[in-house]
Amino acid sequence: MSAKIVNGNAIKAEILASLKEEVEKRQIKPVLAIIFVGEDEASQVYINSKKSAAEEVGAQVQVFLFPEDVSQDVLTAKIHELNQDEEVHGVMIQLPLPKNFNAKEVLSQIAPEKDVDHIRSLPDPHTAVADAVTEVLDRNHVLVQGKNAIILGAGLLAGRSIELALKERGAEVVVCDENTEDLSAYTRLADILVTAVGVPGLVTGEMVKEGVVVIDVGTAAELIDGQLKTKGDVDRTSVEPKASLFTPVPGGIGPITVAILIRNLVASTSS
Repeated sequence: MSAKIVNGNAIKAEILASLKEEVEKRQIKPVLAIIFVGEDEASQVYINSKKSAAEEVGAQVQVFLFPEDVSQDVLTAKIHELNQDEEVHGVMIQLPLPKNFNAKEVLSQIAPEKDVDHIRSLPDPHTAVADAVTEVLDRNHVLVQGKNAIILGAGLLAGRSIELALKERGAEVVVCDENTEDLSAYTRLADILVTAVGVPGLVTGEMVKEGVVVIDVGTAAELIDGQLKTKGDVDRTSVEPKASLFTPVPGGIGPITVAILIRNLVASTSS
């Protein structure tokens, strides 16, 4: 079996091209405000990726930088300010936040109409990453109804939100976390396997069955000579030959997630 490899960069380019036409036709100038706390270099690379995608469609990004020791009250006040700014259409917070923050409390302060990443009330079946997963499934006509979907990783932003998205489509979903014993016993049952852990090589070929749909959301990032190198949870060499559909890292779900975020931003200008 030869897996169909998802080209996330091509899908991203297609989505952004369509959005650019819409922005030009409607003569709008969407504005995205990104709040970034700290100096994490990988997060800075991700922000630049979002900024580049936004500018490609004719949108503008404002980045608000805060030191790691900023108080939660100051951060919340900035969110409220952006909520009230009529020229700002989307507000997002670059995650992760430092551990001294109550992240759920901070995220909940984003106004619903400006929550372009759908993270104010996690888990949410329409976070940008969850929508990226369903975008791939839809584009490749993957039947989800009644299928066994196994998700590795119980994080609210990815794992639990993707769980809700797949359940909405009728899948039988099991979420595995670090406490799950005998992981292979679950992964071998998967018709659809979604990984969102961030442990390179966690899933190997002997852990999956023939014909499985593999959606690798997990990302372990490392800066090497100023370049961000990412690896997924799946050992591509051994898993890809058994899969019917495979999303690589890099170049799979990541670029699509960015495009979905910008799509939500443009849509927010209609509200």
